[in-house]
Amino acid sequence: MTDIAAVLPLNVSQKHTLIYVEQQFQSYLPVMDTRFADLVNFACQRDTVEAQQLREQYASNYLEGDQLDEMKRFLFGPNRALTDTLNDIIQSQINNIKENVDSYARGDSINPVDMQTAQIIEDLTELSSALRLLGLSNAADSLITAAGAVSHWQAPSPDDFDHLLLALMHAENATIAMAEMHTPGAIYLPLNNQHISLHQLNTSYDTLIQESRTAIASAEQAINDYLAEPERDMLNIQNIPGMMRQVAGALRFLHLPTPASMLGQLAIYIEKRIESGQRIEDPTLACIADVIMAVDHHLDGFENNRPVSKQALDVGQQSLSHLLAA
Repeated sequence: MTDIAAVLPLNVSQKHTLIYVEQQFQSYLPVMDTRFADLVNFACQRDTVEAQQLREQYASNYLEGDQLDEMKRFLFGPNRALTDTLNDIIQSQINNIKENVDSYARGDSINPVDMQTAQIIEDLTELSSALRLLGLSNAADSLITAAGAVSHWQAPSPDDFDHLLLALMHAENATIAMAEMHTPGAIYLPLNNQHISLHQLNTSYDTLIQESRTAIASAEQAINDYLAEPERDMLNIQNIPGMMRQVAGALRFLHLPTPASMLGQLAIYIEKRIESGQRIEDPTLACIADVIMAVDHHLDGFENNRPVSKQALDVGQQSLSHLLAA
């Protein structure tokens, strides 16, 4: 990309492009905004020393060997679309069986009891065959055992229903795990209790990540408001330490101790600066933003099943060390 002076006079398309770029620079853009990426790409194309430095920084943002090896296996075998479709179909079948069991338990079906149990047994057997075809033998065996138990139902007790639901949850977890194994960048958090629904657990993790990123976005906006005021009113950022501690707690639950520790230390630092009443200058705010953005980048990888390099955390850690050493 050449200097603008070299291509004067500008045509209409060039003028519109430059107007659009200037408008974007006038807006507050979170780093996860695609327009921010477009502006960075635009800057990298300049023939300047700064642009070269920017290109060098992005060139160092690469995945490690272990991460690349993990990604290679997705070049072969069933893709994510196929396994996601299979998972959706199986989850639908499981939900249908649950509805039939619920109707049986409440006794509100118009069909005879024998017909209801026969339908449940048939559905369990069909689902078991599908799981066995997918190589999920343990879950398939659980369903066959459950079907055998249902065939002896006369006046099933709550324990009988619980055993059936556990078998269905086993099948549910197995298919969800299968889908995740074929999802590039998926994060496998430890499952310490096999009697916990993976669907509910994943929903909890997703909610936790979304709320954490919302808190981080609020902290970003607070810093932006602080920067926008000439007086640099501390009231704009007084809630940031509390937000950072909340996100740090969520990160520990998500088994991310390093980002959690970074935010915990950052919260203590910002709290001390607020208590001192001293104005926080732009270089210090830039370091604070580095730490927050590094953690948000990591959470973005979690949320979107995207492999994340360690460079962002390294940058955040360096900025945090600079703050603590000052």
